[in-house]
Amino acid sequence: VEAAFPESAVAAEFEAEKRGVVEAEAGVEEEETLPGWGDWAGLGARVGKRQLERKRSAAEARREQLEAAAARRQDAALRHVIVSEKRDKKAARFTVAAVPFP
Repeated sequence: VEAAFPESAVAAEFEAEKRGVVEAEAGVEEEETLPGWGDWAGLGARVGKRQLERKRSAAEARREQLEAAAARRQDAALRHVIVSEKRDKKAARFTVAAVPFP
């Protein structure tokens, strides 16, 4: 693709789109904690070691969950393909469970 479109960022855009699809389908959300709950807050308050460790461990856990979700996907080994893993209810009516004859 880079040879056909040297000035275009098609490959980078596709990688970003695939990363977004993986994050959306993984269902992993970033931890949202309110400042001040369980820690000192306000002007002049220092960020505690516990709060820094909690943010770091939450970010690491999120990254590990995203990597695991990306590895479970059908298109994990295919760099230039996005396989939709959603079930189409309308098309499910017309699919057969087994082949009628061997």
